Amino acid sequence: MKQLSMGKKIKNLRLKKGMTQAELAGETITRNMLSQVENETAQPSVGTILELAEKLETPAEYFFSEINTPEPFHKLLLIEKIRKAYASGDYGKCIHRLDRLGISDDETEYLYAKSYFARARDFYREGRLNTSEEYFGKALLHAEKTAYIDTEFKGAVSRYLQTIQTVRNREGVPFDLEETGNIKDFFSEIMYLNLLNGNIPEAFSDSFSQPYASHLRIHRSITETLSDEQAKEFMRQLRELLENLDEKKYAVLKYYILCDLEALAQKTGDYKCAYECSSERLSLSAKMNT
Repeated sequence: MKQLSMGKKIKNLRLKKGMTQAELAGETITRNMLSQVENETAQPSVGTILELAEKLETPAEYFFSEINTPEPFHKLLLIEKIRKAYASGDYGKCIHRLDRLGISDDETEYLYAKSYFARARDFYREGRLNTSEEYFGKALLHAEKTAYIDTEFKGAVSRYLQTIQTVRNREGVPFDLEETGNIKDFFSEIMYLNLLNGNIPEAFSDSFSQPYASHLRIHRSITETLSDEQAKEFMRQLRELLENLDEKKYAVLKYYILCDLEALAQKTGDYKCAYECSSERLSLSAKMNT
């Protein structure tokens, strides 16, 4: 392939960005001079190249190189910023900058997959199930494009997607117990839901921290033969649990606590509480489907 001239590189990038010559020209170069540079009838100064490179969002090194495509240079310009955003936990910014970079290789696809996973998990904990599901799906798509992602990561994504369906349907899904046990700390929410639905042995109930264990203890104690006094005591405990719950992290857990509290309120004839729980639960459910 014929090596592109500096002028041709400038023109190609300008057209790709949809800029006119007048828009690209600045204080150090006129539109007429830019036209001459692009038509290879004039040579720009180093200062002019630096200004054009900044406006075209491309490292100046590209215009002096023998490489025809700017992609490798774009990566050099943005990849350090992307790595810093990822390392600092700013996954939204990391995704945005990867989109701007527009390059697909093992490193960028790895960063995409891990960033989408982190954002999806945050949305899940806030109870935004539709958005969470979308981001988990994107994490899987990018994971398939890099050799750096292992099967454990893909399994993690799959479990969260199954959990979202569990929350929606209020039905349990079977899990491989040995594998679940190996990653029990990371999947507290998933184990909680399966314990809640009776799909894994209750021995696992001691394998993760509060507040999941607190609700499971109360949930297992609620039976049809409860006396009104026992029911009211469990209602008190559930209210106390709700008061100390951070909805941004435990929206799913909050939903199920409200379900139990509503049922106990109906049993004791506290219809005001039952109505309030129902309203809050429906509001939370609507949020989960955003």
